[in-house]
Amino acid sequence: MFLHLRIVGTEFAPPEDNNQLSVSISMPAGTAVQSTNEAVTQVEAKLRDLPEVRTLFTSIGGGGFGGSSERNGNIAVGLVEKGERSRSVFDIQAVIRQYGAGIPGAQVRTSVPSPLIGGGGTPVTVIIRGDDPPTLQGLTTRVLDIVKNTPGAVEARTSTVTPSPEYRAIVDQRKAADQGVTAQTIANTLRAAVQGILSSELRPEGKDQVDIVLQLQNAETMTLEQLAAIPIVTSKRTIVRLDQVATIVPATSPGQISRSNRAREAQVLSNVSGRSIGDVLRDITSQTDQIQLPLGYTIQMSGQGSQIDTAFSALGQAMVLSIILMYMLMAALYESLIYPFAVLLCLPVALVGAVVGLILTGSTINIFSMIGMIMLVGLVAKNAILLVDYTNTLRARGMSRNDALIEAGPTRLRPILMTTMTLICAMIPLALKLGAGAESRSPMAVVVLGGIISSTLLTLVLVPCAYTYLDDIQNWILRRRQPREAEVLEEATALLHTEQSIAGR
Repeated sequence: MFLHLRIVGTEFAPPEDNNQLSVSISMPAGTAVQSTNEAVTQVEAKLRDLPEVRTLFTSIGGGGFGGSSERNGNIAVGLVEKGERSRSVFDIQAVIRQYGAGIPGAQVRTSVPSPLIGGGGTPVTVIIRGDDPPTLQGLTTRVLDIVKNTPGAVEARTSTVTPSPEYRAIVDQRKAADQGVTAQTIANTLRAAVQGILSSELRPEGKDQVDIVLQLQNAETMTLEQLAAIPIVTSKRTIVRLDQVATIVPATSPGQISRSNRAREAQVLSNVSGRSIGDVLRDITSQTDQIQLPLGYTIQMSGQGSQIDTAFSALGQAMVLSIILMYMLMAALYESLIYPFAVLLCLPVALVGAVVGLILTGSTINIFSMIGMIMLVGLVAKNAILLVDYTNTLRARGMSRNDALIEAGPTRLRPILMTTMTLICAMIPLALKLGAGAESRSPMAVVVLGGIISSTLLTLVLVPCAYTYLDDIQNWILRRRQPREAEVLEEATALLHTEQSIAGR
């Protein structure tokens, strides 16, 4: 109910401030590793100026989005302890996002470790599938614009890797045959010149083996004229230039092709800042649903978007099952199908208090707060159980209903307050988010605190009233049942007398 009212944000799991974050730098396609190193060095220098930064670990030439490439770099940032800094890791993230503005072509993204194994996926992941590359690219661009314009979505990007620039050597078969050069010879020569070949191995004593690669100097930055001048050895043991047997033309090639279910796939990804993931996903979905898709194309949410629905559905079923089991147990103990409802009426009051606690603390409904609500089902019922059970005990001793309720309230007030204060004191340290990574545990404590406080304040008022009405209902049912039972008894007695008289005759 609270999810549909949208009064509390939703997310799969809250991010944690555990003194760590990672920075990813991506340069345009075709960027040499030296240029990537210069860009990463600039970001690294800015990170060193942050007073909260304690350690840095940098890797260049792999690991970035789109696979290993010379255009990607990563920096693992270690921060000082949470109590030693005035800014959270999320505030530092917002500062680091601006570092890419001063580096031409650089894309700087940040992320914090997930509190769950597997990471829980990227906060926003929209998957577009289709067969025709131009149509797929057009839909991806539209979805990317929607995500960029959605409040709370930051660092939006696509999985489509920009085509890499390259030079292609188109062999002239007639010229190559006249010179005695085969296409394989040309390919092997170009691979040795540009990529390099393993010519030998160096085995220093007491050290690891080192490969010796033979490669042209500055092969990554060769110009068209330099490529054209690469010497090719012919079968006649003569040397010709590459441009004598082939035509060199500039071209591009896709850096990555993704497929799923035998269809091309593109993804639009984004981080979230300043809003809950559930609210951002809801806004994006409402806009993507309005896109008229060609036949055979689909747009769907993945990552944390799909995980939220799956997790909430499973936890919601667990909550319903816990309520049913609690009702069955109390019905057996009270020997009544009516009195357990006096206890169950405390649950809505507790859930309202839990949601108010989430609103006041700025927390969200996530898997941890949902687990707290399941715990709350059992915790808040104990106050009402104490009151109802003692009321039934006093009535069994001969007291009237109203007198039993008046006596049970003050008598059970002390144990109710003692158990409630014990729970509150135990949950306060968790709710205060003390220590690294406490953000994931805090919503569970906030839910328990809000539910316990609200249910305790209203139990002594709500339960006696509910018990009175429910007792009246049960008495009315019994009064309706007693005449019918009397009629059945009279009919049975008359039938017995008839049978006896017949037998006497």
